Amino acid sequence: MNPVFKKLLPHLLAVMSFVIITCAYFFPQLKGEITQQGDIVSARAMTGEITELREKTGETYYWNNSMFSGMPWGMLNYSGELNINRFITNALQLFFQRPIGYFIGGMVCCYLALVFLGVHPLISAAGSIAFALNTNFLVLWEAGHTNKVLVLLHFPLVIGGMLLTLRKRWLLGGVLFALGLSLAIYWVHIQMVYYMAMLLVLFYAVYAALSLKELGIQNLALASGILLAGALLAAASNAGPLYSSRAYAADTMRGEPILKSESETANSKGQQEATSSSEVKGLEWNYAMSWSNGGLDLWSLLIPRAVGGSSGEEVSASTEAGRLLRQNGSPAGSDGTYQAPMYWGPLPFTSGPYYLGALVLMLFLLALQEFNAPLRWALLSAVVFCLLLSMGKNAEWLNRPLFEHLPMFNKFRSPNSIMNVIALLVTIPAVLGLQKWLKHSGDRASFKRLYTAAGTIISLCLLGFLMLGNSDFAISGDSRYPQGVVDIFRDTRKAIMKADVMRSLAFIILGFGLLWAYARRLFTNTNLMYAGLGALMLIDLWGVGKRYMDADNFVPESSYDQNFEPRPVDRQIKSMEPNGRGYYRVFDLSINTFNSSMTSKHHNTIGGYHPAKLQRYQDLIDYYISKGASGVLNMLNTKYIIASDGQLQVNPEALGNAWFVRQIDEASSPSEEIEKLGEINTSTTAVVLEKDFSEALSGFNSGNGSGSIELTKYEPDHLVYTSSSTEENLAVFSEIWYGPDKGWKATIDGKEVPIIRANYALRALRIPPGEHQIEFVFTPQLPGIFKFLTLGGALVIFVGFIGVVGWEGWQWMKREEEVVEQKQSRT
Repeated sequence: MNPVFKKLLPHLLAVMSFVIITCAYFFPQLKGEITQQGDIVSARAMTGEITELREKTGETYYWNNSMFSGMPWGMLNYSGELNINRFITNALQLFFQRPIGYFIGGMVCCYLALVFLGVHPLISAAGSIAFALNTNFLVLWEAGHTNKVLVLLHFPLVIGGMLLTLRKRWLLGGVLFALGLSLAIYWVHIQMVYYMAMLLVLFYAVYAALSLKELGIQNLALASGILLAGALLAAASNAGPLYSSRAYAADTMRGEPILKSESETANSKGQQEATSSSEVKGLEWNYAMSWSNGGLDLWSLLIPRAVGGSSGEEVSASTEAGRLLRQNGSPAGSDGTYQAPMYWGPLPFTSGPYYLGALVLMLFLLALQEFNAPLRWALLSAVVFCLLLSMGKNAEWLNRPLFEHLPMFNKFRSPNSIMNVIALLVTIPAVLGLQKWLKHSGDRASFKRLYTAAGTIISLCLLGFLMLGNSDFAISGDSRYPQGVVDIFRDTRKAIMKADVMRSLAFIILGFGLLWAYARRLFTNTNLMYAGLGALMLIDLWGVGKRYMDADNFVPESSYDQNFEPRPVDRQIKSMEPNGRGYYRVFDLSINTFNSSMTSKHHNTIGGYHPAKLQRYQDLIDYYISKGASGVLNMLNTKYIIASDGQLQVNPEALGNAWFVRQIDEASSPSEEIEKLGEINTSTTAVVLEKDFSEALSGFNSGNGSGSIELTKYEPDHLVYTSSSTEENLAVFSEIWYGPDKGWKATIDGKEVPIIRANYALRALRIPPGEHQIEFVFTPQLPGIFKFLTLGGALVIFVGFIGVVGWEGWQWMKREEEVVEQKQSRT
């Protein structure tokens, strides 16, 4: 066998193992089935209109009228087509479709990082599989957080590049860091990138401070410069999406406050909480902290069902809860399990635990002993900081100051999301530490460290058992069940916690035994030891992962499409609207109006779901829509209301797509503007903030409100109206204001005119007398410099990566040839 090919063979086998394991895990995909992901179903519903239009026209639409009466859409991806990272991602995924491709790509990224760090191919493969198949990623995938998973799966390249740079492998570390960060930013989940950056900055700061004497100021300065340059290149390669994201975020609930109130002032003095996201910069504290881990939740890193697992946990038919559900006719999954409300922690609900693998955690504790002090304390600092941040309001002493003072931190909700990053901080160091331990396994120090790691993790399991076992295993939702049922649920929660403690202990003991036997030289085949550890980690994570992501989460495409079948009430509305969805809006009270987008599949609605809706619209919801204020519903062209019982109500007072008003009521502040909205008759009067639109209204009298104006052509980003009037009037449109200068342009007979904001959140125009054609077109523009940076940054990273890796490969081949020549010469 060719010596070079022989050296490449382990890497090829590793990649083959990624394909085989991932295809086996997600086998239904190979049969053409689709994962039934709640958030993806919701996303398809909310983008139903623009997706159908794109398929017909080939155009990209950046305005979505399907929900919240209209909002910008896809701005995070604006100019993303200039970034070649999508081709790199496809290559890393070996051109498989999702989810198989995504998880293969994550394994490949982790494998590249570990191999470049000098880890043996077999243990690199095992660690990469453990990283990608950690339970949290599978839970995220099942829930539909696909972009979040993609971002997380590229993180190993980032930390691998950082560690290589600190090892003075400047070029390789720099390009790997830049590539990983560029790929992570590209998949537009800024919260995950932000959290990772926080943790890695802390890691780097602690490491640099503790190793300053060893590395020297010059080397640390060079490493810092390279990493900074890599970060700037990564940002440049995503300059377009980052620019448009920032521009959009300023107008959302995460941006600057619009309404000033006494509660904001009081909040700044620590006297009381603000009650609206429009009263604070960024998100309101309680809203942002809704998903804050409690101390009990952290036990699920080690014990999968420490706090019950999930709010719809699979329980065996042999458990008390399983027998109860079977007797009551509950449907069973394909594996004979039943879903029951087992989670009893403090979160509102959850789809699954953070479980990283008991054996992985033992190896992490072993690694901490192997690493030098700077690396050990840097890792511990990052991990502890991660755990504390995940606790949100339950660790307010830390999170409150960060929320109030750290830039951007208050723009993100669900602090427990930072736990998604912890697999990166644990799995990769665990593998690196194992390799270091193996180099001196068998000496006294190695046994001491192994005993310490195993003893500590076993003690934690037993401590968790004692602490959790003294709980009452109750949740507030139990009150809806009879007491006998509650008792069965509590007993089952306790039983599955105990079972998982024993399960974790079993994997720890098996892993310890394998390492101990190898160190004692009871067997000496290193590859066998690697394979054994890899098999244990795979069996452990596979078993837990299948509880949350298995064949039951896949459905045939025909069944998947049934999610979007119109209800009888949807068909009824469509039959009454021959011109299509652009001519009316729906207020659906039969669903969770502002947390569900399903109605948006078929109609333009005033509800929907989005975590970053426009702030002005959120204010309308808080002040008026949630209270059913008729004037506001009418101005939003709410022609149909679906009652809570699913019955249709027609609203004859809806004002249509546009109308002329007879009076303008000027406001002096945003607060006065929104307050007056509840006092006026929206069919005859418009409220305008005088200081913002005095120039546009200069010389204009109120008009007489007579005449007609109607919509004649509709696309989400292109609206055409015709008007006829005997004198100049102010026309109010039932379209949401987004501006100024954010992309919407208005013309009358081809001549551009200024758009006026009316009624706090709508658009208005001065229409001259006579007959006219009015057009609104949404064409967001990106400054040319950002297009140049996006394309140029991506090319520099890609060419640099290919060049450096090619050079490393060529040097490696030269070394291998020299080794062969030396052997031949000796022979």
